[in-house]
Amino acid sequence: METKQNEKQTESNRVNLCGLWPKDKEGMFSGKVNEKVVIEEGEYVNMFINNNDHEKAPAFNLVIYRATPIAPETPTYKKNLAEKLWDAK
Repeated sequence: METKQNEKQTESNRVNLCGLWPKDKEGMFSGKVNEKVVIEEGEYVNMFINNNDHEKAPAFNLVIYRATPIAPETPTYKKNLAEKLWDAK
């Protein structure tokens, strides 16, 4: 079975958006981003509980996961290609 050599492979990169702190209203959390952020269609937005015990640490961290192309010379690209070739047997 043939595989496409020029098939575009991607990996997910975490982009930190901001921390979220509790506000006066019950159940409301607020945070401020420090730069322009564009969230593309299909990207995942995740919120994680921050387990840091520091008193000024945010309660949650808001991040997006963005797919970026994997360059052919990287180990990740070679590993993914090897797995596809193995599965094609």
